[in-house]
Amino acid sequence: MLLNFQSIMKLITSLLLLLVSVSTVKAQFFRAYHPGCYYTKDGKKVTGLISSQPYSTTIYFKANKDDKPTKLSIKDIKAIINSGQLPDSLTVLTENSDIEKSYFAEFVVESPKIKFYHKLKKITSGGAPVMSTGVSVNPSARGSAPSFTNTYSWSSSPTYTGLKPILMYTDGNTTHILSKSNFRVVLLEALSDSPEHVKQLQGKKVKFKRVEEFLMSYKFRKQ
Repeated sequence: MLLNFQSIMKLITSLLLLLVSVSTVKAQFFRAYHPGCYYTKDGKKVTGLISSQPYSTTIYFKANKDDKPTKLSIKDIKAIINSGQLPDSLTVLTENSDIEKSYFAEFVVESPKIKFYHKLKKITSGGAPVMSTGVSVNPSARGSAPSFTNTYSWSSSPTYTGLKPILMYTDGNTTHILSKSNFRVVLLEALSDSPEHVKQLQGKKVKFKRVEEFLMSYKFRKQ
């Protein structure tokens, strides 16, 4: 029997909902816990088992292996240490003084005036359901010509997940994104204690796409 367009769309919708449900179940039942700790806003250290991701805004905590996990918001946390992930030490910061934009930050380098961190963003590609169509022949059909039937098969494209580091700089009690339009001004202030780095910035020898390397050269410079 041939499938009409409406039937195909219903099938696609059902399969998409099934994939979402499976992903949710996997996230709930296959959460990995590792020894670690978190610090509350008032600086109290709480040790136990932690399940966390650097791009998330929540963590799961268990004092002991067999305990029921507690879900904690990033708004109630000052920092976390999770031995099962890289980076394993993250500090909670805000972006543009907005508590709704709190994030787990990876320390990069510190100057006398400004600190730099990475905000880690999850990047995912692939994994979408792919439908293949074809035609099968029924040679036993009556009549002089065989009958044809549409066939449908489903598969998933490979999924690739990674972390994209976004460079942030401190400004008072918050952070901002270091961008192509502001990096030279920010770095001139931050690295003012290194004449060689100031000279390179003023001579416009430093390009934005090489900022990470430039900061590492400052971090590991000879004092």
